[in-house]
Amino acid sequence: MIKSINTDTNKLTEQIIGAAIEVHRESGPDLLESAYQSALVYGFTRRGIVFEGQKLGRIRYKYLIIEDTYPFDFIAKSPVVAPLTSVASRLDIHEVQVLI
Repeated sequence: MIKSINTDTNKLTEQIIGAAIEVHRESGPDLLESAYQSALVYGFTRRGIVFEGQKLGRIRYKYLIIEDTYPFDFIAKSPVVAPLTSVASRLDIHEVQVLI
């Protein structure tokens, strides 16, 4: 069963990355995040990727769980979360945002 879950997750991840690459190739590197997000919604829908967009998630601080505080750009089938960042270069903070 675990192999099936990993295979499904890998396939979904490949589809998400493929959609993002297609949007970037078609649109170039200079759009705002909101434009990329709209294009990705189209790309995900066209590929049959089930997702939720702009959903607030929870974060954990010590023993406290803070609900509806962290905005996720896209949440696909669990456990895949697809953050959207439009920047000139990747910084450490972008990786930290994914880990939260």
